[in-house]
Amino acid sequence: MEVKQGDGKAIYTGTVKPGTPAEFRGTPPFSLVLGNANQARLEFEGKPVELKPGPNNIARVKLP
Repeated sequence: MEVKQGDGKAIYTGTVKPGTPAEFRGTPPFSLVLGNANQARLEFEGKPVELKPGPNNIARVKLP
């Protein structure tokens, strides 16, 4: 997973273990790249975000 904040700076790059929640804080808007996306669950401000995996089961998401 890679999470970037509004200025393009990566605030997280790495792997999150299955079943382990991860929380990130930064300056919006956010850009995320998630591998194994069909097994991931994403929430933003307490609401679920639909992931639409593309090739190789990778989802790219932009959040306000």
